[in-house]
Amino acid sequence: MAVAVLAAALLLGLSVYQRTVAGKRLVVSTTTSLYETGLLQALGEEYERVSGTRIDFIPLGTGQALEFAKRGDADGTVVHAPSLEGKFLRENHGVGRRIFAYNFFAIVGPPADPAGTKGENVLSALQKIAEAGRAGKVKWVSRADDSGTHAKELKLWQLAGIQPAGEWYIETGSGMSSTLRVASEMGAYTLTDLGTYLNLREKNRLKLEIMVGEDRNLLNVYSVIAAKKSGRLGQMLDFIRFLTSERAQGLISEFRGGLFHPAVSTLQENSTLTEWIRETGFIPFENGLWECPPPYQA
Repeated sequence: MAVAVLAAALLLGLSVYQRTVAGKRLVVSTTTSLYETGLLQALGEEYERVSGTRIDFIPLGTGQALEFAKRGDADGTVVHAPSLEGKFLRENHGVGRRIFAYNFFAIVGPPADPAGTKGENVLSALQKIAEAGRAGKVKWVSRADDSGTHAKELKLWQLAGIQPAGEWYIETGSGMSSTLRVASEMGAYTLTDLGTYLNLREKNRLKLEIMVGEDRNLLNVYSVIAAKKSGRLGQMLDFIRFLTSERAQGLISEFRGGLFHPAVSTLQENSTLTEWIRETGFIPFENGLWECPPPYQA
């Protein structure tokens, strides 16, 4: 029996070794909010079917996801914070960045909408929330966790000309699901990605409604970048090609009734939405905007 167990263990070890040598596995860091929607898992399963390579996704905050790729603990990363992605590229940690999907963030709040944000654009809505907050009528809940959503929130406050602070501004330091639950319990407003909000809303775990949705300043662009320290850089670049392929773009379009939108075809159009994606998701380089600046293209 002991010999049989030892033989089985040796065979299992040999199998794992052979898979590692063959490179039939990629590790990709990503954001918790995107991971929780299930989109990446669906794309990863399809990629494994067509390539034989398994994708293991590690859900983290955006800052941590980029740090994992920076250290080489992940072969690549899927995030939604262009300013942090630009820094990641400029520090020479990544190559081959591509935008593959988009949707919109949303401001959600209590159904009664005490700040009167419905029908407003996002910057006007934030101004109303801040005014009502200072008057002690409402609260805002922030992730404050170095995530892509938090980075977007801070940018929006800046565009609105507001420095949020005081008892009305609550920081959780936690992920999107936890932050939404806190906002729901407090009857407060917050910024959320659409996927996490709908997941919790469908489970009847939130008493929050969408106040502001498809606004140009709420555009949420998802990108994939290969890590330069990856020992499987070629395979990671192949996965990037898959995400931007017609097959994967079709899957994105069909996923959960259009929760996400495929970006590749939109970027080839001449439309207002195309300009929004370029303004929001492209990276500044030498007086221009690039999906991936020339020094970091694969």
